[in-house]
Amino acid sequence: MNPAPAHSKTTSTQRPRRSPVRIAISTLLWAVTACVVVIMAARFAPSALSNGRLIPEAAAFIPWLALLSVLVLIIAALTRRKVLSAVTVLCLVCQIVWHVGFFLPAPRIAEEAVEAVPEQTTPRDTVMRVMTLNTKNGNADAEQIVSIVRDQHVEVLAMQEVSGSLIERLSAAGLDELLPSRVIGLAGAGDNGGVNVIYTLAPMRNASESILPLTGSAVPACTITAGSHEVRLVSAHPTSPKTGTLGFWNESLTNLGTLRRYSDEYLIMGDFNSTWDHSRYRKMLGDTLVDASEQAGEGFHMTYPSEPHYAMVPVPPMIEIDHIVYSKNSGMSVGDLETVNVQGSDHFALLGTWGDRVTEAGNSSSPAHLHHSNTFASQR
Repeated sequence: MNPAPAHSKTTSTQRPRRSPVRIAISTLLWAVTACVVVIMAARFAPSALSNGRLIPEAAAFIPWLALLSVLVLIIAALTRRKVLSAVTVLCLVCQIVWHVGFFLPAPRIAEEAVEAVPEQTTPRDTVMRVMTLNTKNGNADAEQIVSIVRDQHVEVLAMQEVSGSLIERLSAAGLDELLPSRVIGLAGAGDNGGVNVIYTLAPMRNASESILPLTGSAVPACTITAGSHEVRLVSAHPTSPKTGTLGFWNESLTNLGTLRRYSDEYLIMGDFNSTWDHSRYRKMLGDTLVDASEQAGEGFHMTYPSEPHYAMVPVPPMIEIDHIVYSKNSGMSVGDLETVNVQGSDHFALLGTWGDRVTEAGNSSSPAHLHHSNTFASQR
């Protein structure tokens, strides 16, 4: 009987060589996960690193990373890659925590308020359908805008990038009869595509063509009475984060955030050129302002781009840069959110219903008293 070769025992305990296909799959999965982690890190990029387009644009797409993470997790689990699975689960947990407000409502709007919108369209009711739209240099379809206002019972309309021609077309289409009060932002040399405007059903007070030194376009504002509330309306369009803007994007959001200093009950609408995942946007909100979409628990409301073909490739709206922002402690909330495609614009219109907030007991609530503005604050 011949003895076994001396090397046979060693050979039998060696790990099998990984196939080139398995190595390629592993490399690809880790590369995708690394990209996901890097883009997630853009969510916390400091202002000094956010003056160009790369980091802000990367952060804008963070909500879509969950799809990539789920795909990687499925493949990693099926191929028994434990470390990769653990890293991917951690990424998913972070993404869920960051966006939980979009799917679990915090202070939701009272159902009675939503149902009352078609029935109550008076200048002093406590339920208002509101709408914001970037009109793309005034190219949006005026008749469609007026039709939306009429059909949706809109009482407050904020628009950005508005031209004089669009205002004339809106008047011809009948907007002045539906929303007779308006304030137009002060025109300037660099108006960021056009001026910002506000139309309301209720009479305006303390109307101003410009309340903030916002780079790009003036910020008009006015105050209206809605039931027992004195609501300060603002239409805003901060500069977009383009290369060479020398921090104008940061500056615009910082200046807009100064409204938190005042005791007014704010309803700020517009194209903020930023998403919930931009640290500058969240810093602007602070502890006193909230984003309607993030609070309503009704999912994401992507508003850009609305054009069916972008760079010759058909794409759906992928980022949420148009927002309805309101004061956190007002006793009111904004819900029943909806996006509508408006011809001629590259943004979807964003609509919501402003009304009484539901308390923990299930009843609607309004604040016991209002914060009335002093003379200086009323200019804001």
